Amino acid sequence: MVLMAFYRMIVELSFYYSFAGAVAAYFGGNGTVLPALLLSVCYILCERLAKLRREETGKAGTLCRYLGLLPAFLWLIVPGISPADRICFLLPLAYLAVVVYRKDFILSRYRQMDMFSVFWKAYAVFALALTIFGAVGLLEATVPAALLTAVGSVLLLRSLRHGPEVCLRREYQLRSLLYAGLLIAAAWALSRDSVLQILKTVISTVWNHLLVPVLTMIFVAFSVILTWIFQIFRYLLSLGHREPQDVSQIMQQFTGQGEALAETVSTTGAENTGWQAVFLVIGILALIVIAIVFFHWLLMRDSPEEESSAQIEKINHTPPPEAQKTGKILGNTPIQRIREQYRSYLKLFIRQGGIHLPSDTTLQLAEKTLEQTAPGTDLSDCSQNNALRQMREIYLRARYRGEIHEEDPKQMKKQTTTVKKYLRAAFVRKYF
Repeated sequence: MVLMAFYRMIVELSFYYSFAGAVAAYFGGNGTVLPALLLSVCYILCERLAKLRREETGKAGTLCRYLGLLPAFLWLIVPGISPADRICFLLPLAYLAVVVYRKDFILSRYRQMDMFSVFWKAYAVFALALTIFGAVGLLEATVPAALLTAVGSVLLLRSLRHGPEVCLRREYQLRSLLYAGLLIAAAWALSRDSVLQILKTVISTVWNHLLVPVLTMIFVAFSVILTWIFQIFRYLLSLGHREPQDVSQIMQQFTGQGEALAETVSTTGAENTGWQAVFLVIGILALIVIAIVFFHWLLMRDSPEEESSAQIEKINHTPPPEAQKTGKILGNTPIQRIREQYRSYLKLFIRQGGIHLPSDTTLQLAEKTLEQTAPGTDLSDCSQNNALRQMREIYLRARYRGEIHEEDPKQMKKQTTTVKKYLRAAFVRKYF
């Protein structure tokens, strides 16, 4: 569990440094891996101290767990670290302090799935934008953090699929520790200029000898097609009783507008260099706001429960026999469709402030959902319990016994849609 907690924090902080690292590199910084590793270790220390204090006194200590934050301040006082790296370190340090204050030591598979989905989309756009604007050097500074985020998310999601009976095995822990070591070593290697130069050489070789010839053929074919379109365009203009020389003048005027615009932009930029400082300040403020919004998104849930309840249902992580025998294309079996519907309900429940502990049973989740949609009632006397009850019955029968009826997938989708409708209505009533 310690390693999974480390994965969780390294993924969240590396997500931040995958973008903030480019800003720090622009102002002379070069540290994205070490600060994320340092804060992740501090997070583990805080979690261990809180657990030890709870075992000794029966309750979580108020100040003991904060002692794990002390090593983080070394990054602010050790000489040789650039001011840009120190400034970028302040926001994740504040985020970690809030996490420790909230006793947020809970792991959520669905939250990690959402984070991974958001990361690869946002980073793809970010990398494309930096490449287009010629800031490849800034992009290279974010590669180690991006590697930690992507691979760390995959390893964490892989670990969260299993129960304690698998995660606590010695061979599984040793293998996970080996993966973590290899990941950290790879991220550290990518932060070295020599390794990046070797990778750039390999990539440029593949690009020049394999991809460029293929792309050249595509561009040549595309230019031929454009030439044909241009000839058709000239022919259509000639039908409007225009002479060929008039057509040429029209095209020259059209292309000349672009040259004039370029000259205007160049002249304006040369005369108004003072505005660059203003735009730089605005950009920095915008980046700070974006970083604050990102960490607020990570904290966007109620304080987790300090004591988790005992797990009642025994989860069987092996696929049911029917799912093995009657699999369809892409594994689209009725049992998998039922489980996917239940996962969609859990995602919405968590996004709207619900707390899903690893030890929660489906009955406890149903009670929490009912408390969120209709506070003060329970499953026995609420008119909204029918959908929750049927949804639980279908899900438990399909997952743990491998039994499904012909109408179960359709009924599961119907009842899940009903429960999600109640959740959305409760969210609207609460905030609007």
